[in-house]
Amino acid sequence: HKVMMGDQDAMAPGLKLRAEMPSAAGQVVLYRNGDRVASAENTANFEFAPQSPGAYRIEAYLHGCPWIYSNPVYLR
Repeated sequence: HKVMMGDQDAMAPGLKLRAEMPSAAGQVVLYRNGDRVASAENTANFEFAPQSPGAYRIEAYLHGCPWIYSNPVYLR
């Protein structure tokens, strides 16, 4: 099922966080509770399997400039 920014959901086996952007970002960085936990280069779709609860959000950069700062998704 889908969870939107600002929503909460329960941790569950097989859970994946996915961010879809309108075009490929130069870099996508995922943060959990403010700590960097994953990143990817040159992608429009980013996927991550969280291993622990927390507040997850992304930052995307295009041509080295900030492009997207998402609100968090809360996993309990």
